[in-house]
Amino acid sequence: MNVSLIPVRIRLRDEQHQRELVRFLRHHYEKEIRVTEAEEGILLTDEEGNAPGRIMLRPDRDGNDPESLWQSADVIAKMLIRQSRASDMESRNELSEAPLGEFHEPGVWRRFPSLCCVYSPAGGCGKTTFSMAYAEILARKYPQKKVLYWNLEGASDWKLFMQAEGRYQMTDYIYGILIGEKDQMGDDLEEMAVRQENGIYFIRPGASLRDLADLDYEDLIHVLEAMSGSFSYIICDMNTAFEPINSPLLRMAGRRYLILGHTAGASYKFRDFVDHLEYRGLKNELFDERTVVLCPSNTTEPTWLRGKEAAVERLPVLPHPSRLYREAGGKLRFRTDSDFYGRIQQMVGMS
Repeated sequence: MNVSLIPVRIRLRDEQHQRELVRFLRHHYEKEIRVTEAEEGILLTDEEGNAPGRIMLRPDRDGNDPESLWQSADVIAKMLIRQSRASDMESRNELSEAPLGEFHEPGVWRRFPSLCCVYSPAGGCGKTTFSMAYAEILARKYPQKKVLYWNLEGASDWKLFMQAEGRYQMTDYIYGILIGEKDQMGDDLEEMAVRQENGIYFIRPGASLRDLADLDYEDLIHVLEAMSGSFSYIICDMNTAFEPINSPLLRMAGRRYLILGHTAGASYKFRDFVDHLEYRGLKNELFDERTVVLCPSNTTEPTWLRGKEAAVERLPVLPHPSRLYREAGGKLRFRTDSDFYGRIQQMVGMS
């Protein structure tokens, strides 16, 4: 028996999921993890307790079921390996690794010119509409180039617009990254991406964005390298509240669009977002020349945005859906005669 293997006990209330997890770990991680019934090693559980050397799988947002029902087995394995390494370092009185789930920040952030991140701290301000229209207009302007619309929202609204009959989704892509199949990720990515009638490419979002949040810096670099190698433009429609992945992507983006909503509540959330960046020492970095702040045309520019290197552009308030979209072939398509769409055409023409 290899004594260097990490001994792991698994105690889950969902017995079927426990059996599947044990089978997966023994098959894919036999050189790193030893699943045991003995009272030793790391305890992986979804039951409350304070014993040392345990990994507690957090409940879902509603607190009903263990996260393990949705969490990728690869991510769980990665958690076990990190926990073991941290324990080994502490036992040698060395600096331990960062807590589980914390992103290991590099000294110098890579920049990906092809990555364009669209973000707003408030929902309902047109972030997804802008992202999809921006990707579509880029694809029409540069038909010889490949434009990927990357949806991190997690909602199913994309089904109203996109065709995604392929059997692969983003979780499958992350799975390949985590098990070390990085060399062929570019080919796999092109197979997963489905070309739409409007010329853009789309990968069906995974069942959960938590897997993406558990990628470390090097893994995220591999994701972005493969995407950049396959697509000329990556338009990332970011999740409003998914901080673990938002910050790294914003810092590595070649272009950022930050959308300020037209309501008082949206303006307050944006100001709170800016204050949070200042507290973390990131405001100057994320409001540099790569950033364009999109302000509604019916509001005045906030004074707290002035003096930044970021450009400020005007964006029409979202019109009624009947002015934005038309139905064709069972899917919604953009109407090209709206002020909103026309303004984005102007912006693409300037980029």
